[in-house]
Amino acid sequence: MITIDNITYTEDQLSDADKIQVSRVNDLRNELSIAELRCQELKVLINAYAQTLKKSLTLVAEEA
Repeated sequence: MITIDNITYTEDQLSDADKIQVSRVNDLRNELSIAELRCQELKVLINAYAQTLKKSLTLVAEEA
C-alpha cells in the first residue's frame, strides 16, 4: 500500500512499473534514514575529537 495526496492505493491497483517505483521510494527513504543517522554519528565523533584536542592543547598551554 501507498498513500499519495491522502489517497491510499493497494498493490493490486498499481502497475508493475508503479510497484517498482514504490519499492525504489522505500529504498531511498531507508537510505536517507541511514544517511541521517550517519550524519548524527559523524557530528558526535567530530565533537569528541574537538574536545580531546581542546583538552590536549589546554595541557600544552599550562605546561608552557
